[in-house]
Amino acid sequence: MRLPGFRLASALLLLAVLGCGDSPTEATGVDLTGTWTATAIVATNKANPSQTSNVYAGGLRFSVTFNANNSYTQTLTNPGSAPQIESGSYAATSTSVTFTRTSPSPITTTVLAFTRVGNVLTITSGDSMNDFGSGPVPATLVATLSK
Repeated sequence: MRLPGFRLASALLLLAVLGCGDSPTEATGVDLTGTWTATAIVATNKANPSQTSNVYAGGLRFSVTFNANNSYTQTLTNPGSAPQIESGSYAATSTSVTFTRTSPSPITTTVLAFTRVGNVLTITSGDSMNDFGSGPVPATLVATLSK
């Protein structure tokens, strides 16, 4: 099984909302600060939702650190490859987080849906690709992270 080069904020790389106001996370009451580490990552084929792939079990690892100053750093590691690290700014509403990646270039913006229950954050990316056995196809990626 080939693991996806997914975007969890570029995807799960993983996050920044071009917010209005000085601190969008405080304005909406959403506090994401801290380091979140993936405990599950599942890809679902958009054309065939019964086809899924547990890419976490396949070795894909992901973590993101949200800082109080609305900056973030995330790391995506595929087995046998060097970690991919990105950073930038983020902002969150009650249902989505937008990542503006500033490093590495080019600058990109990715909006991802999320839910948070206690110390569990579930992030969904509908803009991913995954190889389910016959080449990469559009997929929805759901990552569950814990703090």
